[in-house]
Amino acid sequence: MDFPIPANAGPPPEGEFAVAILHELNARVGGRQIPLDMYQCVTYLAARIADPAEAAAAQAGDSIRLLPGSTDRALITAVSAAEALAALAARDGVPPTG
Repeated sequence: MDFPIPANAGPPPEGEFAVAILHELNARVGGRQIPLDMYQCVTYLAARIADPAEAAAAQAGDSIRLLPGSTDRALITAVSAAEALAALAARDGVPPTG
């Protein structure tokens, strides 16, 4: 999967790490997209960087490729937009849309 580098990112982690990705939740009714004011949060329990050299050269706004780590398990939850945005603000992140 591709992962966007946040503005305040430090050096890329070594080895395995957990990563959470937010996707805006919408409903389609009669051909119309209706925002639900919720996000789907997918937390991958073990991920690793596909190309550490590429990740080391990446800057804010670039995307790096992540691969599964020692487990392919993920936790999927739905969170309110307020909760998601508060968590992101604490990390200076921006939710990817998808």
